[in-house]
Amino acid sequence: MLLGTSINKTQKLQSQSIFDDSICIEEPLEIIIEYYFQNLKKREAISITMRTPGNEAELALGFLYTEGVIDSINEVEKISTSFDCNDIEGRSQQCIVTLQKSKIFQIDKIKRHFYANSSCGVCGKTSIDLSLESCPYILIKDFPQITKQTILKLPHTLRNSQALFVQTGGCHGVALFNTNGDLIKVMEDIGRHNAMDKLIGYILKEKLAPLQNHVIVVSGRASFELIQKSLTVACSIFVAVGAPSSLAISIAKEFNMSLIGFTKDTEANIYCNPQRIIE
Repeated sequence: MLLGTSINKTQKLQSQSIFDDSICIEEPLEIIIEYYFQNLKKREAISITMRTPGNEAELALGFLYTEGVIDSINEVEKISTSFDCNDIEGRSQQCIVTLQKSKIFQIDKIKRHFYANSSCGVCGKTSIDLSLESCPYILIKDFPQITKQTILKLPHTLRNSQALFVQTGGCHGVALFNTNGDLIKVMEDIGRHNAMDKLIGYILKEKLAPLQNHVIVVSGRASFELIQKSLTVACSIFVAVGAPSSLAISIAKEFNMSLIGFTKDTEANIYCNPQRIIE
């Protein structure tokens, strides 16, 4: 059985038959920061997220980076997980990120940041302004470039690589490709933001940021949050199987990102910055 699934006995009403069904697991993960203050090691719980088990280190790393808690993987001394003794499958319930002694960690500032992020949906202008403050990269206007035919093939490749979705039908997929259409990494999770954080954590661990000849592809819609997170690793081309939101389009335009949505085998919509899409 694949990690992240479980089997439930389910009764199907139409035929009145009982069969085994694979269900995508949703469990809490507490992300904890260990940091040094006046040579003393302290702990602070930063977040509890409902996620599909697997890739906890990447999830925590990507979350802390995209939320501005850390600026680089070099600020992390180690990442470890702890286990619930009552969990017979031994899945991790806590992820502890220990920061380097040189990293100045101000918990009050972090709490204010999370409050601002949770409140930024009041208006699009506030959301974009906050993103401008946190994004460390400026995208090159005409780089990279990718062919239309390559774009149209990406969602099919992603779907065929989503092992958990094939088994459960209940999780999101986020993938990193190069502009030749070669798949580099797929991450899956019951939460679309978690899947993106897992991918960004992988990008940081592999030292791929800032992205150069790369494309990020998502199995669902393009939300503001996914665009914002992708910009933190300098993603210039973002492809969604579903629709983009109005704020996703606004921030993509503001940052010069090429945003493609409703991507099918034969057609797709280019919402902004089409100069990177070539024949």
